[in-house]
Amino acid sequence: MGMNLKSLIFKMSGKNIFAKRIIYKYRISQKWPNRIKEKDIEVWEKNDALKRKYLHELLKKQKDDYLLQECRKEILKFPICKELKDKKALFFFISDMIFCYRAYGVTPNEYLLFEYWKKKPDERKAFITDLNRYEYYYWMNDPYIEKILFDKYKTWEKYKKYMGRDMLKVTKNSEEKDITEFISKHLKFVMKPLDLSRGEGVQAYQFDGTNMRNLLETIRNVKQCILEEIIVQTMEMKALHPESVNTVRCPTVYTQNGGVIFHPVLRMGRGGSFVDNAAAGGIIANIDAETGIVISDGVDENGNHYEIHPDTKVKIKGFQIPKWNELIQFANDISSVMPEVRYVGWDMALTDNGWVMIEGNCHGQFLCEYVDQVGRKAEMDELQKRI
Repeated sequence: MGMNLKSLIFKMSGKNIFAKRIIYKYRISQKWPNRIKEKDIEVWEKNDALKRKYLHELLKKQKDDYLLQECRKEILKFPICKELKDKKALFFFISDMIFCYRAYGVTPNEYLLFEYWKKKPDERKAFITDLNRYEYYYWMNDPYIEKILFDKYKTWEKYKKYMGRDMLKVTKNSEEKDITEFISKHLKFVMKPLDLSRGEGVQAYQFDGTNMRNLLETIRNVKQCILEEIIVQTMEMKALHPESVNTVRCPTVYTQNGGVIFHPVLRMGRGGSFVDNAAAGGIIANIDAETGIVISDGVDENGNHYEIHPDTKVKIKGFQIPKWNELIQFANDISSVMPEVRYVGWDMALTDNGWVMIEGNCHGQFLCEYVDQVGRKAEMDELQKRI
């Protein structure tokens, strides 16, 4: 089935709610297998024996070994580990973690970050979790148009006006002269593998006039990548952590009245890392969408909190993001480029020439919840009614 025909089918189904729901439910079932049905969740929540029995069956059948390993690995990262020395207590804890994965779509890491073991069922339902977030993406976004955002080079071609930098796609068929010309033009550049995400494999390089052969060999060893002109951030943003480009994740929901900003987040590198991703050890903090002032302490993906940045000693809460009004306008502009993709989490950096777009994450996690452990599902439900 060709891409044009697929897009046509999706657009036609959009006019037919019944057909669209069938497509939506199929995609969710593929992404979230073995889900506990909504009507059964309340029964399970009141019966711990069901959770323990389910875990016993998994262990007996040796199923979900990866999920069990993730539970054990994540528990070791958090203080709760010290309270679970008793095997019986540990067994029940893991049985509840797996239940929550099946019922609410919360990963073992999220279970611990959000302290799910302390929460009542209504509180557990309030979060946009790692798996239930797809319910929004699959309903809001045209899957055949959003694919552009999964390809870094296609994204650059589509949003070149907003990205403010040069880029080159490198494959096994790329001409060496094109690569050398790019490097000679941009002495400092970034290499990003095309098949990785969350900051994995991203490296910064510099041409010193003598190391062209080494650079070419390094680039050729990566099957497919893009080379990007390096982003030079403003001094205000650099002060947070000089080694990384510190960014704002600014999610937008494109409604009938245009783009709406949904709980932006500041992302900072740490420990000398070149990238600011929380998955790579970075720190995140929530920003007030109206003023651009950081309204929380920083946190990382292991639940550690930071009143000041551990490397630069900059106070995080109260930090004013510069040129915030310009960012709001910038976000509104880029959200209208592909209105068929209604939800995107935009990563933006501030340069001396203004805000630039780094990338768009149409399936990104809702980082604001990771910061303050406040569920925002009800807010997103209301926005979804307005698209």
